Amino acid sequence: MMKKLHYLVVLGFFSILKLQAQTAPDKCALEIAEQSIKALGGKSRISAINNLQISGYGYKNAIEQSERFEGPYIPVNFNFKSVLDFKDTLEQYEEEQKFVIYSFGRKYLLDKNCVALKLPKGSFFPLAQNQSMQDDLYLNPLNILDKAINSSSLVCLKDTMIHGILNKRIKFLWNNYPVIISINQNTNLFTCVEIRKPYSNDYFNTWGDLNKVIYYSAWDLLENGVHYPRQKDIYFLGRLWETSMIMEFVINTPFSADSVRIPADIQQASMDFWKSNSSQIKKTMERKKEIAKDIWLIPGPCNSTVVKQNNELVIIESPNTSSNTDQIIEEAKKIFPGTSLNYIVTTSDAWLHCGGVRSAAANATVVALSANKQIIESLLKADFKTEPDIWQNMKIKKPKIKYVDMPTELGVGTNRIKLIPFRTETGERMMMVYFPEYKLLYASDLLQPSGFIEHYNWEVIQAVKREKLEVEKIY
Repeated sequence: MMKKLHYLVVLGFFSILKLQAQTAPDKCALEIAEQSIKALGGKSRISAINNLQISGYGYKNAIEQSERFEGPYIPVNFNFKSVLDFKDTLEQYEEEQKFVIYSFGRKYLLDKNCVALKLPKGSFFPLAQNQSMQDDLYLNPLNILDKAINSSSLVCLKDTMIHGILNKRIKFLWNNYPVIISINQNTNLFTCVEIRKPYSNDYFNTWGDLNKVIYYSAWDLLENGVHYPRQKDIYFLGRLWETSMIMEFVINTPFSADSVRIPADIQQASMDFWKSNSSQIKKTMERKKEIAKDIWLIPGPCNSTVVKQNNELVIIESPNTSSNTDQIIEEAKKIFPGTSLNYIVTTSDAWLHCGGVRSAAANATVVALSANKQIIESLLKADFKTEPDIWQNMKIKKPKIKYVDMPTELGVGTNRIKLIPFRTETGERMMMVYFPEYKLLYASDLLQPSGFIEHYNWEVIQAVKREKLEVEKIY
């Protein structure tokens, strides 16, 4: 009995030690973080910075809608001005963008975790939480080490070579998301910061939990002697997404915090954005219409088409996200109750068109262009651990995928369809869908009635001529 009691006491002692180890930062990691704070300019100088105003220029790669998944990518040039208020956790970000033939400006506000557009006449428009803006404010080079030091999860990782230089690495959890800081062993300044979490801006919600890597370079001195990087390069999916360069920075300039605050009702709308967005998509779907016998156009962020062939259904496009595609499948079964879903066709590699392919794979055979195999399989392998979708929750994943590289017919009878790869310059990763009996053509994302780029429409016409299609209606 005494031996058993002694064993329990020893076990309890080691449990306490384990608990203490879990609630205290690693000493090695603390030392690395403190050395880096010193290299940046010291804690007192850093903590004296209440706000930072920066302005500069840069470019983004539109990896979500470029001509191919592996690039090259459409560049989006921008100039920016930003106010980062660390004291009141506010951010104002103004951007002037040039995207292909368009130029436009926007002013974004971040108040705690809520995001809104500030419109020219002073009104506000709620947006989804912009995790990239939150990273800029909460995990800024000026305050990220303080968050690391105050995290009980702070630990050392194995040193690694980056850009030919050995880097010390520390890791901690921020809002339960892992953050890794790599620190140049020679300078004790950051080389990069890695963050893993879901992102919703720029269609990144298509990919679930993402690794974001931010490289810092072109270091300079702020007016109080604190070091700060002028250049920032951001990578998603292992691809360069954004490069920016700061031309001017100023610390502790008086400004009105009230001018950056978001009204309470807009804050609530920002927090409820995705719930409201789902409701809005559902409401948009109510405008569905039958464009030919048993062929229904379902409007949405990206239009889909439901085709009844005998007692089976074909859906054209699995757009946007898994939840959006779930809604389309539900709507299709309402239109045609008692039918089975056979195929879901995705006609393009633009994320807006194929972003719901995980839901498609969970419900039917996916039909896609063979040139898009890389993005289709990458989406199916994506990790949705934080916000699981239907594909993530499936214990056994055995997708049925039919890849198309030449004109291919699906179904028989009046509502048969013919899938035809465009094989054009811009439409390299797209295919059109032809309904022979109705002389009806769906032209995917290449048809641009607004005259966005006239070459797109020219390519549609050339593909129709090449395939000798009789087309009376096109959508």
